[in-house]
Amino acid sequence: MNRIPTLTPAVPFNKDEFPRSTKIRGVKLEFVRFDPDRPVEAYGQDHVPDGQKVYQWETRVIILTAEQAQELANQHLRVKKHDDGTFSMNLKRKTLNSKGQQNQPVRVVDCGNPATKQPPQDFKEVNTIGNGTIANLSVYQFHYVTNGGGISEVLSAVQIVDLVPYSNSGTSDFGAEEGFSQGVVEETNDDEIDF
Repeated sequence: MNRIPTLTPAVPFNKDEFPRSTKIRGVKLEFVRFDPDRPVEAYGQDHVPDGQKVYQWETRVIILTAEQAQELANQHLRVKKHDDGTFSMNLKRKTLNSKGQQNQPVRVVDCGNPATKQPPQDFKEVNTIGNGTIANLSVYQFHYVTNGGGISEVLSAVQIVDLVPYSNSGTSDFGAEEGFSQGVVEETNDDEIDF
């Protein structure tokens, strides 16, 4: 399996800058999994027994410009550059921390109302967040030394700027046209099926 290359930071790494919280503005979300009661199984655990699997809340982040992608890479975030020229990041928050204690789910808020000075409010309908939703993110970054060391990133909070509602219509993006068809399925009596 080929790995998607990541952008190289133009800024040298300085471990004294960590831990820190990084704000990311105006990105698109895809494959949002923020339901507090339904975290998803972390990738690559086929061999792990059920009682030991790691679960997380996650999303794919689409970065809209090359300039913003490089700026985020300079913040030592793992930004992937795809063959088609687009940029993305995968962000997650595990349900348990390194000490085995329960983490809070990703906090999701609206934009509030600047005209009435209403601060952002918790957005409880996280299952309605669809692909293409524009958001601001808060990512916690910290330096670790185990397994060769590096920087880890944890999705802390999401502010929904422009909600694209999730649609589970059960239909495809195609209309009917000439070609293969399964035809009309007729009701049959199971006793009459001739194998």
